[in-house]
Amino acid sequence: MENSEIKEAPEVQYELEGDSYTENMLRAVVKSYRDAFNRNNPKNEIDFTVTVTTHKVATPDGNKDCAYLRIDRHIREKQLTPTPVTEAVHNHDDGWSTKLLHQEVYFFKNMRERVDPKKPWKEQLFLNALVRLTSAGLEYAELLQKLKNVEQAKKEAGLIPNEEEQRLEKIGLVGAKEMPKPLTQGDQKYKEWLAAERAKEGL
Repeated sequence: MENSEIKEAPEVQYELEGDSYTENMLRAVVKSYRDAFNRNNPKNEIDFTVTVTTHKVATPDGNKDCAYLRIDRHIREKQLTPTPVTEAVHNHDDGWSTKLLHQEVYFFKNMRERVDPKKPWKEQLFLNALVRLTSAGLEYAELLQKLKNVEQAKKEAGLIPNEEEQRLEKIGLVGAKEMPKPLTQGDQKYKEWLAAERAKEGL
C-alpha cells in the first residue's frame, strides 16, 4: 500500500516500544545485522527505524482504523567521530540516505480488536515483517551464491577474461590461451612448397 493512501490521518498514535515476542525478535534481527554491517564495512554505516502507527483512514466505505508498520534503512559514509546509535535513530537528516525496506497496513475489524491489550494485530504485523525480511535475506544469499558459481564456471570455460587478458586487451593485444598445435602433414607440405616458390621468385 502506498503512503498516499494513508497520508490523511487525523489521528496518529505512535507505538515506539513493546514487549511482544515477535517485536523483540524483529528488533534483535535488525540490530544484529546493523552491528555486523557497521563493524565490517570500512566505508559506510547503516541504521534502521522500525515504526508502528495507528491511523483513521478515509475509505469509500467510511473512516476505518488501521495500523501501519514501516521499516526504513538509513545509510551514510562513516564519520570521523561516529554518532551514537541512540542519537542517530532520532535524527537521520545529517548525511543519511533513507530507503523504505518494508511497509504493511492492517485494518482493524472493530474497536474491540484495536483496544485488545494483547494486540494480536501487532504480533501479526511484526511476524509478517520478520518472515519477509529473513526469507528475502536467505533468497538473496542463495542468489549471490548462484551468481558466484556461474561467474566461476564462466571463468573456467574462458568466457570471462582474467586480469592479464583484460590488461592486454586495453593495449590492443590478445593473449594466447594455449600453446600452438604442431603442423599436420598437409600443413608441413604446404609450408615447404611455399618456401620453394618464394625461393624461385627470389623472395
